[in-house]
Order: sequence, then structure tokens, then C-alpha cells
Amino acid sequence: MNKKSIGFMIISIENNEYYDNILKNIKLLIDNNPYYNIVIFNSNCDKVLTYNIPILHLSHAKFFKGDLWTFDLVSLIISKKFPNINKKILYCNDIPWIKNRNNLYNEWKDIYNDIDFVASNQYIYDIYDMSWRKPLDIMESFNYEKIQHILR
Repeated sequence: MNKKSIGFMIISIENNEYYDNILKNIKLLIDNNPYYNIVIFNSNCDKVLTYNIPILHLSHAKFFKGDLWTFDLVSLIISKKFPNINKKILYCNDIPWIKNRNNLYNEWKDIYNDIDFVASNQYIYDIYDMSWRKPLDIMESFNYEKIQHILR
């Protein structure tokens, strides 16, 4: 039996619907894949209800071996030098290089070069497709069924 390890790097979990949806879908992933090792890496959690999902401090992420999902630019930068990541997936819901126009293309290339993308809408999908590479899928809200499809 092959155990798959999946980590989700969510720097800060806020107490709102966006993060509640992410946690619920990670919980569904855990419940429906008992042979997967699934964990969230986090440094600040404002939610009281975390659905009994294993959450480790962000400092443990550098020792993680498996596939890592990230949700923001900070997570990408932190995880850039992690030696044991098989596959890194960014859930894209914004375009950070538009906000930070002072950075050179090579700086962005160093961050985005070896990452797979999942876009939150068609517009983001098209931008990442033109700028870096074709995203794996479009996931309008973080969704268990789409995660299952992407992991296979």
C-alpha cells in the first residue's frame, strides 16, 4: 500500500468563510483517503474549530516529504529551499507581480519556475498560462472533488 503525503502551507488561518471552506475540504480529503498522510503547516490560527485536522507549526514544514499545496507568495518563498518536496502546487487567487512591479522578471521566475498552479477563475488561469505555464485546473472555491482529481 502506497502512502501519499500531502501538506498544506497556510501561514495564517483567519476566522472567516474562505478558511472555513479550505479546512472543511481538507477534512473531507482526510476522511476519504485514510491511507494518506495529510497535515497543515501554520504559524497563526484564529479559528477555534479546525475539524480535527493535524496542524503543525510552520517550522516543521522544512522536514516534510511529499506534495505541498501553498496559498500565497509568502508560502512559496518560504518553501523554495525545502529539499524533500515532490510537487509544489499553488492555489492562485491573485496576481502578485501586478502589485509588486518593482521586481525584475528573473526574481519572479525564481519563485514560480518549478510550481504547478490551480487557478481560482478563468481570468487567473489565462494570466498564469501566458506568464508561466498552464494551470492544472480551475477551482473557483477550494473543492474536495477537484483536489482528488488533481492528486490522481
